Amino acid sequence: MVSLLNRLTKSPPIDIYDPNLELYLPLYDHTMGVSPFISKDLSHHTATATGATWGIQGRTFDGIDDGISIPDAASLDIAGAITVGGWIKTNTAGQTVGTIVRKGIQFASQSNYGINIYEDTRCFFEFWTGTVRKTIEVDTALSVGTWYFLVGVYDGTFQRIYRQGVEDATPINLGSVVLDVDATALRIGRDDVYFGKTTVGAVWLYNQALSAAQIQRIYLATKFRY
Repeated sequence: MVSLLNRLTKSPPIDIYDPNLELYLPLYDHTMGVSPFISKDLSHHTATATGATWGIQGRTFDGIDDGISIPDAASLDIAGAITVGGWIKTNTAGQTVGTIVRKGIQFASQSNYGINIYEDTRCFFEFWTGTVRKTIEVDTALSVGTWYFLVGVYDGTFQRIYRQGVEDATPINLGSVVLDVDATALRIGRDDVYFGKTTVGAVWLYNQALSAAQIQRIYLATKFRY
């Protein structure tokens, strides 16, 4: 019990003063159990929750009309290297799409970035460049009811995806590309079309590519919650 309390109360594994951290939402934090609430990064984004019941592991979305929305901001419009990810659990089988985080419009020819779960067992990281969608998908199938740490990275050359702190697909060599940006809100637990029946524990966004070692460190330091 003492060990668990120490882990719960020690400093978070993500440096909230890192100028490259554009968004950090530890949704298990009690300050995020209300609406609106403020992100724990230097930008202090205002997030509005519709439904999305709060609990000690995060926010649970009903798959009907729940979601979290953050208005467009220049700091969220990332056009170069990017790391985006979070902790998510799908709560029912048969879902078409369960969104972890997405900025952009579903089915649009120009959007920004997102990580989604598709058909329960598949997860992909996507972004658009020159109105062309670039996608990478995990090789290992996911299971309903299991917590996953899922992270997408574009480092200026390669597009990568990580599952449970480990790279889980062959990286795709895209070369140097510019990500399309748009003026839409950033959404969690849903996009403009689909509503996921999921629980999201945390979400973060960097304007740089985290290394494999950095991603592994965050995974190891946060997995005890799930």
